[in-house]
Amino acid sequence: MEKEIKENTIIDEEGNEIKVNVLKTFSYKNKDYVVLYEDCNCEHDENECECDINVFIMEHLKEEGKEEFIEVNDDVLLDELIEIASKNIYQD
Repeated sequence: MEKEIKENTIIDEEGNEIKVNVLKTFSYKNKDYVVLYEDCNCEHDENECECDINVFIMEHLKEEGKEEFIEVNDDVLLDELIEIASKNIYQD
């Protein structure tokens, strides 16, 4: 079964827009988080692409039909989220 990839845009500290896709959503300590990966716009075949792609783990808020991604600034929490995401990234 193929999953729909949802494209979003986040804005970095310098005001640059970054197109990202949702890889995984999960809950931890009563909050929702999302694993995002940067959209690669290269000319390579998907299986041959060797581009560096950034991955982000952010808090995921949904209110009144709008989605918001919030940077995780707590290093200890971020380490915990990375461990959880790494273990569960390919599970439904």
